[in-house]
Amino acid sequence: MALIPWKEQYNTGVELIDSQHRNLVNIINELHEAREHGSVQQALNEVLPRLVDYTVYHFNSEEAYMEEHGYANLEKHRESHQLFKEQILEIVDHEYDEQVYSLDMLSMYLKMWLLQHILVDDMEIAQFVNNHSEGSE
Repeated sequence: MALIPWKEQYNTGVELIDSQHRNLVNIINELHEAREHGSVQQALNEVLPRLVDYTVYHFNSEEAYMEEHGYANLEKHRESHQLFKEQILEIVDHEYDEQVYSLDMLSMYLKMWLLQHILVDDMEIAQFVNNHSEGSE
């Protein structure tokens, strides 16, 4: 069973961002499912690095989008991205010490962080862009 079933409320209305969010959710679900199927080592060796790489790609893409649209809170959003990257890279750099982290804890952290980020921070981007677009017509 998926840790994060995709819901309509997660859509920001910006297809580029929504598509990338769905990909992130799929990778997090894959990480979670690997533990359920006893494939923890595979998840750590293959899925976690792919999650890190895709997260960096998504953040760069999202930041370029915000910059292109003159998003007022770009720096705050960029700082949030940077903090998350540092936290995830710390886990990866420590080669996932199971005494410190559990795959369940990591999956739940990823779920909570991503959903909060989508539902609060990224919805603000979409609202800003929509309001800005409406005002310029």
